[in-house]
Amino acid sequence: MSRLILLVTSLSLVLSFSMAVEAQDNPTNIKGATKTIVLVRHAEKLKGSKDPNLSPKGAERAKQLAALLKNTPLTLLIASPLNRTQETLQPIAQERNMPITTIGLSEGLEAHVNMHLEMINSHQGNVLVAGHSNTIPMIISALGAPEVEAIAETDYSNIYYLTIDEKNKVLVQHAHYGVSSAKE
Repeated sequence: MSRLILLVTSLSLVLSFSMAVEAQDNPTNIKGATKTIVLVRHAEKLKGSKDPNLSPKGAERAKQLAALLKNTPLTLLIASPLNRTQETLQPIAQERNMPITTIGLSEGLEAHVNMHLEMINSHQGNVLVAGHSNTIPMIISALGAPEVEAIAETDYSNIYYLTIDEKNKVLVQHAHYGVSSAKE
């Protein structure tokens, strides 16, 4: 019996490893995935304003995000009502002639996260979300993925790929993208 348990455990680890390798090669094309949600924190922002625009470095990162996701099918772009999240998605929106859907913050963070959850779950296609250092981890957890590390206020390079399979199992892949991940 213990050999059978060991065999099953070993096989599970091998299958998990090969799925992770396949996901790293193309995290938006995992076999059996029914939906992919890509989440990023907004790109670098200018300082000195309550609702700042992207800095030149942030504008470059936004272009690099569009290039990175060029071959990723997306059918919904979601941002907060703040300039920096919408500007992060702007190059993708322009290239694909897609609107950016905004989800408000006025009802508080919990309501903001719940609105993301409802919109993503009711949508049939793949989704790209640009959020904030505090909202991205909350949205990831709300979608059923394992908890991710907090995003530092000075870190703009994180990208998360969540894939949901037909059994609603959520797999999360974390990577970095864009201009040097050096902090601004």
